[in-house]
Amino acid sequence: MKQLDEINAEIRSHLKDIGYEKWSRAYMTNNRFSPMTSNIVELVNSITKAMKGCPIEPLLESLRYLLQEWFVKHINDARATFTILATKQEKKLRKNSLESKKMKVSTSSSILYQVNDGCASYLVNMGERTCTYNHFQVDKIPCAHALAVIAKIKEDSYSYCSVFYTTNMYIQTYSASIFSLRDHNEWNVPDEVRARIILAPNPKKKSRQPKEKRIPSKGEKT
Repeated sequence: MKQLDEINAEIRSHLKDIGYEKWSRAYMTNNRFSPMTSNIVELVNSITKAMKGCPIEPLLESLRYLLQEWFVKHINDARATFTILATKQEKKLRKNSLESKKMKVSTSSSILYQVNDGCASYLVNMGERTCTYNHFQVDKIPCAHALAVIAKIKEDSYSYCSVFYTTNMYIQTYSASIFSLRDHNEWNVPDEVRARIILAPNPKKKSRQPKEKRIPSKGEKT
């Protein structure tokens, strides 16, 4: 926020007026942006850009080949991971753990704890797995404040992480096989499918050349 103030002093008031839930993950009513909700549409669009003008069959074959490459790469990475969590989340948990060692914990109740990090105090609810710092419930992985509490009550920090971050789940995600298409002569196509007549679309084309790049948002780097 201080960096935004240096750019324009009116930005802070504008963001406050439109509501924190519209631009801050910590205040969003739905978890819209995180590893759990990543949207790969832009990535697929950029990779398949050269194939968009091809007929449907080679386009689908290129997508199949792309997914096959991704699955092989990720399953190899997953099998080479020997930590409880996937590499990125394991590093994050350890980083939070180092930060938590500087914090002081005081007990409010059997599940509520107050944690002071030297700058401010936060309330951690171990029963609901929440922290007023908001990272615990949003990231689904213990923040430094939650880890300070976990160390005090001598519990396993991994049990408070989302199961989807585990290496075992990582392996299961990419364990499926994506097979290549067999030769056309070997396809078993039902008669009712063969009988269908599929006509090409007849859209009204504009005279100018169609755009292949999307229009970037205001202020977005191209």
